[in-house]
Amino acid sequence: MAKKKEELFANERDVLQQARINAENASLSEDEVRDAFKKFCEEYETLLDEATFLSRTSDKLAAKLSNKFEKAEMQKDEKEQEANMARSEKEKVLLRNRKLQEEKTEGDVSRSKLQFTMLILIALLVVVIILFVYWFFLRDMLGGSPGAH
Repeated sequence: MAKKKEELFANERDVLQQARINAENASLSEDEVRDAFKKFCEEYETLLDEATFLSRTSDKLAAKLSNKFEKAEMQKDEKEQEANMARSEKEKVLLRNRKLQEEKTEGDVSRSKLQFTMLILIALLVVVIILFVYWFFLRDMLGGSPGAH
């Protein structure tokens, strides 16, 4: 469990406070000053080791985070490329569909013109056949020549 902010460096503050008290205390013997200084050095070494450990851990975590960020950026770029490719493919399909629709419309118009032309030709052919039948077969039967009423 994480310590509260106030408690985080409480021990180090106590050691520093004790060192200040010892430094200002003129009644301490040389051995007591030496012992207090040794204790202060040991506490400082512990603090330095912990700071080094935290710094290394922080560097490792920062490197991992940076790596994760780079991977996320790469994935984002890949997704953007995929989206752009999909958009491009969609545009190609839409263009192809438009061309097919235009071709179909052109084909429908051409087919309609051809059908109309065929209808006119058939109608003309029917008229020619009727005239031919009348001229060669029915004229004599009906008794007369065309225009002779």
